[in-house]
Amino acid sequence: MNDSKPLKQSGFGPDLGPFDWADPLRLEDQLTEDERMLRDAANVFAQTTLQPKVIDAYRKEVYLAGYRYEKDRLKRVIPETVVGPEKVLAMAQCPAVFVGNGAVTYRRVLVENLGESAHFTQDLHNTIRAATVARIALSRLESDGCDAADITPVYLRKSDAEINLG
Repeated sequence: MNDSKPLKQSGFGPDLGPFDWADPLRLEDQLTEDERMLRDAANVFAQTTLQPKVIDAYRKEVYLAGYRYEKDRLKRVIPETVVGPEKVLAMAQCPAVFVGNGAVTYRRVLVENLGESAHFTQDLHNTIRAATVARIALSRLESDGCDAADITPVYLRKSDAEINLG
């Protein structure tokens, strides 16, 4: 005999309530109160420190840009550039929360040189996601009032073909 209650049906599956784009996997529901407090404390720390984005650009270089939260918005404080990992050390202001696959690749170098001032995000935050890029683009379109047709990529370094031409 089965004492479980039948699931409320709506369409082809159980009724899961409205979809939450900010938390599509409903991870917030799975956190304990202590985990929420720890997450909130980490967010406060991250919003008060420099956040260099370090993306592995191969050829022993990384894409680097530094951001800081000001009035609940990210403000770029280190311009976008492509540099060797040693330049990241010179540009990083301590303490810093490093994000990106370049932070994973060069973590040992960053820790050896910056010590306890170097902090890192969880690995799941080090991959560029198309949805994140789209959300940032939409936010910029809405706030800057620019036309989507005017958006063009920024190339920070020459291509291999340009470099090989001399």
